[in-house]
Amino acid sequence: MSITTKGILLAIASGMLWGLGSNCAQFLLQFRSVDASWLVTARLISAGVIALVLSQCLYGMNIWNVYKSRTGMRDLMIFALLGLAVCQYTFFLTIRLSNAGTATVLQYTGPAMIIIYIALRKHRIPARSDVLCIFLALMGTILLATHGQIGTLALSSTTLEWGLISAAMLAVYTVQPVELLRQYGTLPILGHAMLLGGLAMAIVFPLYPITGTWDMTALLALSFIVLGGTIGAYFCYMIGVRCIGPARGSICSSVEPVAAAVCAAAVLGTTFVLMDIIGFICIISTVFLIAKASR
Repeated sequence: MSITTKGILLAIASGMLWGLGSNCAQFLLQFRSVDASWLVTARLISAGVIALVLSQCLYGMNIWNVYKSRTGMRDLMIFALLGLAVCQYTFFLTIRLSNAGTATVLQYTGPAMIIIYIALRKHRIPARSDVLCIFLALMGTILLATHGQIGTLALSSTTLEWGLISAAMLAVYTVQPVELLRQYGTLPILGHAMLLGGLAMAIVFPLYPITGTWDMTALLALSFIVLGGTIGAYFCYMIGVRCIGPARGSICSSVEPVAAAVCAAAVLGTTFVLMDIIGFICIISTVFLIAKASR
């Protein structure tokens, strides 16, 4: 297998794992009455510990160097609290209020927010392709929220608010930790950030008492969220991007909302109307435009 083929397959696998993990979360939140805050806390702590153990095996004691720098610690805390903890909490809350497909697609408006942020920060007018991305993201969000009937809301205003906050936090953890990841490595920083974010969540939302109804199916769903939808997905994506670059990687991993929506419809009985599908296409197409521009 060529390196390019391997990278494409791994990037696609990462998107599918993220999408399936979202559906496992929807199952626990809607069918087993698990609290969103408890699920986020358990996911972050578990995945953080596993990622740090893997990092220790791969990189040794170097994974702790970030704590020797005040700037590194500050950036790590911002990444952990805003980029991961708040992002995951608002994302899971959106899933609970709607479904995995809708929550995932709403989160994909994050790249358009990044374009606006960079334009404001650098005091420049966005390129035409950037303007088109913003327009498509806005149009897709409107279609999802109204089903094409302007003046009425198909999604509750609360769902839309949490979904867009989740997208904003996605923008934060895409832009903010770039230097951290470059200097200290992706897997170690993810491990530290997930563990710190999870511990911070545990202070506000303790893991005990355990919420929800637990059986073997629920335990399997939680295991997949941690191992497949978090550790496995990030690992596949990182290796895939190394093989084919971030532009192709972002395109291939954009199967995530498609996988989430298809699985939600096929397994969990979620229904989508034509306007939902058009909204999905509008938002997902921004990934292709951004990837093309970055090339």
